[in-house]
Amino acid sequence: MSDISRPHDSLFKEFLTDIDIARQFLDIHLPDHIKQRCDLQTLELVSGAFVGNELKQRFADIVYRVKVKGENRFLYILVEHQSAAERLLPFRIAHYEMDIMRQYCDQTKSETLPEIVSLVFYRGKTRYPYSLNVRDLLEYQDGQSVFAQQIPTLIGISALSDEEIQEHGNIAILEIVQKYVKEKDLQEFIQLVLIELTHHPLPTRRKNNLFRYLLSEGECSDFENFYRIVHSYNPTYGEEMMTVAEQLKQQGLEEAAVNMLQKHLSTDLIAEVTGFTKEKLIALAKRFNISLEPQAQ
Repeated sequence: MSDISRPHDSLFKEFLTDIDIARQFLDIHLPDHIKQRCDLQTLELVSGAFVGNELKQRFADIVYRVKVKGENRFLYILVEHQSAAERLLPFRIAHYEMDIMRQYCDQTKSETLPEIVSLVFYRGKTRYPYSLNVRDLLEYQDGQSVFAQQIPTLIGISALSDEEIQEHGNIAILEIVQKYVKEKDLQEFIQLVLIELTHHPLPTRRKNNLFRYLLSEGECSDFENFYRIVHSYNPTYGEEMMTVAEQLKQQGLEEAAVNMLQKHLSTDLIAEVTGFTKEKLIALAKRFNISLEPQAQ
């Protein structure tokens, strides 16, 4: 039912597809020897959707390109968001990099390949346990590997202190939320979020998506106290948070109703459980192409 099947990735993209925020993110996290060659004022998004030889579509998280200072060429930057450690991640990244190269050659008719730098934003609570060097995945290690992939840069958010993150400007609020949403009760870190919202206000849509993410993905042992913290800090934030909470409640009821309609339970029973009118249930059935038994209407 939800439009956001991968909420952590969705919030990440919500921020990182904003070029101003992306520019600040890369200024912080690109290795210095790469950053000093990039004209970040020329940063732009490019498509991360690729169709492979098997005609299946693959999606890299985010791909940018930026002009190289003093040269007539672009450097491509792949940013991959990772919630869990994955041993084969460098192979998947290598696959994406080949896709970028193929797309580049198809579009430009070039017979040379672009330079690509990859970053892995890892939000796991422990240190990343695997190598990001694709050569380390080979069964036979003889030091003569043909792989020439540049090793991706790991951004381990759990390794950064709150003080370090708070120096990250517009990207700090995303990093704080991604660091703690699955590790702490919302009441324990919402103050940090509110402080960053005050220092770096978000557009209304992005702020509401942030609140939705916190309430749907985080754990809260005492919502009344959580709401009290938010409302006492900023009454407007409190009201907006409560509106989002009501929307999520309504969405949950709709998901339950649709699930019961798909199982062909009677509309009388569904109406009793959800509090919805029969007219609303009929409208939900139409929206999701669910046929109703004549007697259920």
